[in-house]
This record gives sequence, C-alpha cells and structure tokens, in this order.
Amino acid sequence: MIVDFRKSTVPPPPPSVMDSPITSVESFRFLGTTITQDLKWEPTISSLIKKAQQRMYFLRQLRKAKLPAQMLVQFYTAIIESILTSSITVWFAGATVRDKQRLQRIVRSAEEVIGRSLPSLQDLSRLCLCPVSTEAFDLVLRHGRNSTVSLLRSEFPALGSSVHSLVGQLYMDMSLYILGSDSSVNHMVGVLYSRLFPLAYRRLLGGAAPSSVSEDCLKGAWKDSGAFGPYPKLLMTRLSRSLLATRVFLQALNLGIEVVNTTDHLRPGRDCSRSLLRLWFCPHCHGQLEPVACKGLCQAVMQGCLGGAVEVQPHWRTYVEGLGKLALGMRGEQDMEAVVLRLPSIIKLSLKHVLNAKTRITALMSGMCSQGPKRSTRSVGLPSLPHPASVSRPAHPPSLAPEHDPSAGDPDETLTGLRREFISSLRGFIPFYSGLGEALCSREPPTANSSLCWNGHEMTDRRDDAVERRMS
Repeated sequence: MIVDFRKSTVPPPPPSVMDSPITSVESFRFLGTTITQDLKWEPTISSLIKKAQQRMYFLRQLRKAKLPAQMLVQFYTAIIESILTSSITVWFAGATVRDKQRLQRIVRSAEEVIGRSLPSLQDLSRLCLCPVSTEAFDLVLRHGRNSTVSLLRSEFPALGSSVHSLVGQLYMDMSLYILGSDSSVNHMVGVLYSRLFPLAYRRLLGGAAPSSVSEDCLKGAWKDSGAFGPYPKLLMTRLSRSLLATRVFLQALNLGIEVVNTTDHLRPGRDCSRSLLRLWFCPHCHGQLEPVACKGLCQAVMQGCLGGAVEVQPHWRTYVEGLGKLALGMRGEQDMEAVVLRLPSIIKLSLKHVLNAKTRITALMSGMCSQGPKRSTRSVGLPSLPHPASVSRPAHPPSLAPEHDPSAGDPDETLTGLRREFISSLRGFIPFYSGLGEALCSREPPTANSSLCWNGHEMTDRRDDAVERRMS
C-alpha cells in the first residue's frame, strides 16, 4: 500500500524487493483496523457499528428479562463499549463528524435501553488518550470508590448492593470531569443524592411501598426537605475546589507535553543541513576517521539550527514557574486526595442525618409524594417544609477525618509528595532550551590522547579554539 498525498498525479514506480515486484493494495486489515491508502477511517467505523448493533440485540433481550440496570451497564461496558473503543486512539482524531455521530447513536440507543447515562465517545477517547500523568489521580479515585463502598456496606448494610452503582457513577463523573468533560460538580452531586434518597427512604427509614409514594417525587424531595442536612452543599463545595484545581493542573501538564514535543517537530533548513554536513562529514575528506568538532564551531552551528527552540526558552521558564505555583496552591480543600479520602465520611454523615430525622422526613414524604386517592372532603393542611438552611445542625460538627489518613503513611507516596518531587525535578530543566545546543555539543567526549578538533576548515588544537572563543 502506498500513501501519497502529493499534488502531482504521476504514479510512483512499482515497489520491488530484490528485483521481485510487490503487489500494491488500496487497504489492508491489521488487528481489526482497516487502514486505507487515503487514511480515511469510514471502513473501520462501519465495521465497528455493525458489530455493536448486533450486540445491541442481546442488550435488549436482557432488558426484557428485567435484569437490574447495574448488570445491563456491565454488559454494555464489556460487550458493546469495548467494540466501540477498539483502536480508538488510532482513528478517533481522524474520524469525520458524520462517523462520530453514527457511533454516538449507538451509545444513545444503549442509554434508552438501560435507562442510565453512559460515557460519550468523546469522554471515552479522553480516557484512552489521557497521559501517564493521570495514573496517580486514577489510583486515588479508585481507592476512594472502594473505601466509600466498603464503608456504606459496613455502616448501612440495608442499602444492599445498590451502593455500587451510586458510588461508581459518582467517581466515574469525577474522573471524566478532571479529564475535561463538560459535566458540572453540582450536577454529579445532585444525581448522587437524587438516587440515594429513595434508597435510604425505603430501606433505612422503612418508608411506604412504591405504589403509594412516587419514586420521581422522592428523587427531587431530598433538596426541599433538607433530608441530608448541610452535607450535600459541603460535598459540592469541596469537590468543586479540589477537582477544578486538579483539572487545571492536568491541562497544564498536557500543555507542557506539547511544548516539549516542539523539538521533535523541528526540521533543519537548507543552511542548517549544509552546516551539519560541514561539521560532521567534511573532516573525513582530510583523513580524519573519528573527528571531534571544536566547541565553538559546534555551538555556532547548533545555534543556527535550533534558533526556533531557543525562542521557546522564556515561555518555558514562565510555564515551569507557573506550574510550580499551581502545585503549591493545591493544599487543603484544593487537594483532591485529601477531599476524596474524606468523601466517605461526608456521605456517611448525610445518611446518619436522614436516620436522625426519620419521623419528620417520613411525615413530609407521606404528604409530598403520596399517590393515594384524593378525598372530596375538607382537606387537611400539609406540614410546612422547612428551608434547608433552617434544618437543625449539630453544635459541634462531627469530625470529617478520613478513614485512612493519607499523611499517616509515607508522605512521598501521596499526591502532594509526588507533585513536589515532580516540580523539583522539572525546575532543574528550566534552562533546557537555552542550553540545548551546548548540551548536544558536549555529548561526544574527545578521542583519547587527542588534542585536535575540527574548526570547519582544518584540524586545530583545542586550546587555540578555547582562546579564540574567549576573545570573541
């Protein structure tokens, strides 16, 4: 297969190896991905859509069998989403808008079948394309998710296995948010408590049967009734500050990666190519088999070839200093690790607040969400709803210390310690671009017992070259 994007329409000569002609093809399939000579990905995406649609049939059958939504999500992730994301790091960036919309229709169809929101193709591509720098944050989120599930199952066993879905959705939304998703922290916290309150009302408070109390009403009643006290607002505030700081930090790291990659895309011009030829190969014409360029000549050539990289230096210095200030500010409520490790305690206190107000909440829900038949007789006024701010709060708020204090172990293993070590190491590379030419000229040590170097015209003594550089 020949990939040729030149404007000239002259066909290239047929390729051959050892005088044996090679058959040229317009496309070939490699590891399930169809690569075409015009580098268009429509054949690959059409194949993925066909496979995903075939598996959608089984998802619908499982829905008809009335499997729990959590099991349907697991089936979708393992059987359908794995198909849609096959080699997504290869083709997603080059896919057309139309092809992306075709893929997203599969995701929307699965959402309608399951009745749950699912990660979009854009979010999935971010997860697959995220740099290695996100691994530490992912570990913190996984640890927080497992700690939250374990705490809820031990403190509130009546909630059952439904907590897996609630907690898993929250931490998935948090992960997508720090990677750049359009979702908001207020929305993800609201979804958590909207799903948690009906569960707590029926299983912890022993509320009325679903036939007599509206499920949709319960999902929105937690906010008006102040069922969870001040803790939802506290959770929103802490997550908003810490996740936003982490999101900005990761965006800054990605920007730094792009800056560093500028040196990989440098292309030597004609003058640079001639200078490099004179620097490395002309000495062979004088019979020097292992010549070493004089440092003055080498630095002059590198300065001419790396002029574009040197211009990056002031911006690079500003970037490193700014990144250090950003990392220094990620403390307290802006430290994602500390907030995530305290999150299980906040959710636990929210549920305890519900239990302490059992009588009041049960009476309110019976009046607000009752589906019983309406009487034509004189109505009795419903109890007035207290404003969430007027809900009684404890004089001394319970401690929100994490179940496992992050500072109790090795401080260097925490996110703060890793950031500190990373920034400290990065500061050593502040003069990287300004000293790039000198670093390249110092890579090759001089030949043993040799005091000669190539100055561009002839072999000369190194000491003379050093004197000449000092005088200039």
